[in-house]
Amino acid sequence: MSRYLLVFFLLFPVSFGPSLVGAEESLSSAQAVPIVQRTLRDLAHFNGIKGGDLAEELGLVRTVDKGASLQGLGVSEVAALAAIARLKGEGGE
Repeated sequence: MSRYLLVFFLLFPVSFGPSLVGAEESLSSAQAVPIVQRTLRDLAHFNGIKGGDLAEELGLVRTVDKGASLQGLGVSEVAALAAIARLKGEGGE
């Protein structure tokens, strides 16, 4: 029994290690994209809020194309960050 546990603990990091590194790389590359070039959907998902709620908070209609970039929707970085802060309950004006 202990042999099987030893094999499991030795192989577990090897099998899941590459997938965790890939997730970390995709997260860092997502953060490298300027906020105004990200889509409304992506920004909402990344911050754990609903796209429709973010759209309304930005003064857009709830049914706006959430696949459009913030820049394409005429939303500034400052406005986006403030809206996200308000929706997450972190203040912001």
